[in-house]
Amino acid sequence: MKFLRGDLEQSNSPTVFIQGELDVLEDITVPSERYTDLRDIYVEGTGYYNSDTTEFIVGLDLKGTVTVPCAITLKPVDVDVHTKLSEVFVFEMSEDIEDDETVVLIDGDELDLYPYIWSAIVVAIPLKVVDPDLTEYPKGEGWEVL
Repeated sequence: MKFLRGDLEQSNSPTVFIQGELDVLEDITVPSERYTDLRDIYVEGTGYYNSDTTEFIVGLDLKGTVTVPCAITLKPVDVDVHTKLSEVFVFEMSEDIEDDETVVLIDGDELDLYPYIWSAIVVAIPLKVVDPDLTEYPKGEGWEVL
């Protein structure tokens, strides 16, 4: 999901339709105890490029499946994740948007959306999940979960 400024400038339409399944890239994703697997990450949305201000406004709908450990048994549980990403990127800072903290300045002429998508998905992962099929709580010698 990379966009080059030159391609956006030369496009016949300022609107870019974005959709597709993402590969979970090992070099960008950071292992965490919050999840054990990410898969079926699907991205759909639009981008709008304003050549006068060099702004690229992105609105994406993100869906996928994440495997997290059950908060009680630590068994893997699959959870569907659905979140949105709305971001304003700019290739050149202007006086109008210089103080706007919501705008992301792109270093160079290439915008890679993958790190922003990845961050939005990680934030959407629940902190604790209990297996919906759990009928009996674990117990052991001298202890049990109530």
